[in-house]
Amino acid sequence: EEILRAGYGDHFRLDPSLILQEMVWHTEAGGELYDQRDPEKAESLMEEAGYDGEEITFLTTNEYQDRYNASLMAGQQMRDVGMNVVEDVYDWATVGERRADPELWDLFYTSIGGIDPALTVFVASTTWPGWWDTERKVDLAAQLRQETDFDARYALFEELQEVFYEEVPVIKLGDIYQIYARSSELRGFVPLIQQGAFLWNVWFDER
Repeated sequence: EEILRAGYGDHFRLDPSLILQEMVWHTEAGGELYDQRDPEKAESLMEEAGYDGEEITFLTTNEYQDRYNASLMAGQQMRDVGMNVVEDVYDWATVGERRADPELWDLFYTSIGGIDPALTVFVASTTWPGWWDTERKVDLAAQLRQETDFDARYALFEELQEVFYEEVPVIKLGDIYQIYARSSELRGFVPLIQQGAFLWNVWFDER
């Protein structure tokens, strides 16, 4: 919550689903592992893993203030439990280049949209940075792409989201909102979830 608040003020909500509540694909499957906020557990897991202060490179950008502020808060929370985190700050184009090489970073912060779970970038691809290519994920993603019945696809997505929380290829923080300001004379404008603003068929009403 503190990470999202640092980046987005009050314009966020906590929710475990990879797809927004407003969409038919929304599910809380695996959600018991979401947003645990347990520093003592983090310290215990670090000790269990044999972490000994190795440097952790947090790849980020200051071209998007929301992502930068959220990254700084996340890095501080990690330092608070004993991780040696160093922010590696670049312009966004350079972040895109460097994150393709797993030797150059340990984690990075971004936002991801999804309308159909099969099209969510880290589900659809095994080559997106993070490289989620486990056997269970690949199999479920393939079934999700091939199945045409909604109920069967929904069940597959629920299983896939449970695997997501078990394997943790990405950490889901929450949902963020876009804010639109528009003139009362504007006509035809329809804000689209996770797709930004389309400005064709938009006009001003002359008075």
